[in-house]
Amino acid sequence: MEEILILDACSIINLMRIDTDEEFLGNWIRKTNPYIAETVIKEVNANYKKNSFEDEHNREQVEIRIKYLNQFMVNDKDVESYDGNVMMDELKKFSKHKKKANGELYSTALCLKTSQEYKKSTLFVTDDYPAKDEFAEYFTFHQIGYIVDTIDLLLLIYHHNEENVFSKNQLIEFISKLKYRYGEDIEEIIKMTQALQNMASRQNNKKDKLLALKLENIIECIDKQPEEGLKELAEYLNNIGTRDAKKIIHKLENIKQRPPQIFQKLKHIEFALKNYKIYKQDIKYH
Repeated sequence: MEEILILDACSIINLMRIDTDEEFLGNWIRKTNPYIAETVIKEVNANYKKNSFEDEHNREQVEIRIKYLNQFMVNDKDVESYDGNVMMDELKKFSKHKKKANGELYSTALCLKTSQEYKKSTLFVTDDYPAKDEFAEYFTFHQIGYIVDTIDLLLLIYHHNEENVFSKNQLIEFISKLKYRYGEDIEEIIKMTQALQNMASRQNNKKDKLLALKLENIIECIDKQPEEGLKELAEYLNNIGTRDAKKIIHKLENIKQRPPQIFQKLKHIEFALKNYKIYKQDIKYH
């Protein structure tokens, strides 16, 4: 990869938590030699325990990986001092940044600093979509590179590795794990709906057959457009009235918020990977 890799806290946590025991992603990142702002590492340490782990082994693996981060750290003072302490103030004014100096702010400043010093484009990886919107114009205006999310990074890694090193099935596995992190409640609703659909499809009467077909179409809609699909599911189940339908409706009513933007993207990418041929560049190594 020719771009300089800059990582944000949310993406680092996601990558560490979805990585396998073989640590493919961790090894790839270490070889890429990313830059990570000091504040970002502090945010990783403060936030990586906020979601439950699959098991104790998973937690231990993440804590081991966190220790590797310091070798890529750029001190906040080194970022702040670029251009005689002027750049950070200019960045805040340009982006209208009103919050305290956080990881996304320091990472954007680090992108400008490294791009200017090494005359290369940067790739800033963050799953914070409001931050992407906040700093997108700064990246364009200064031509310092691109802001992408963890999904984009996984696709980039896939397309720049040989198939036997990182397969399409591995990519789908990582996407599925990341999707589950952002939509555990929604995935549970999908499983409940699939169970209802399977039960209806086994019946011989016309009414249940139509129910099974309708639920199958709604599940496919959720795969493509989660927010629209879940809304359609709620409206349809309200007319069913069975105990299983009411359980799903109750689950729908207790979702804390609408599907986050990144979850909708993950569902769409997962659907595309499973249902379409993805043409991959023929990588040759000498």
